[in-house]
Amino acid sequence: SATPSLEQLQKDLTKMAEAMNEMKMKFTDQIRELIDELDGEKKARAMLQIELERLQKQIQKASLVR
Repeated sequence: SATPSLEQLQKDLTKMAEAMNEMKMKFTDQIRELIDELDGEKKARAMLQIELERLQKQIQKASLVR
């Protein structure tokens, strides 16, 4: 069984390091996208909460008028 040469091992190591770096970059991009998406969801939720409270106050005022 022929053992790989030092040169071949260095090439393989370089390929693996490049693949690892690419995966890391993709992972970082995905995390960034998820954080942005979560921020958007938080803003939408806060706006809905404000709208809900506003409507609840209107309903309370309307029921007091009757």
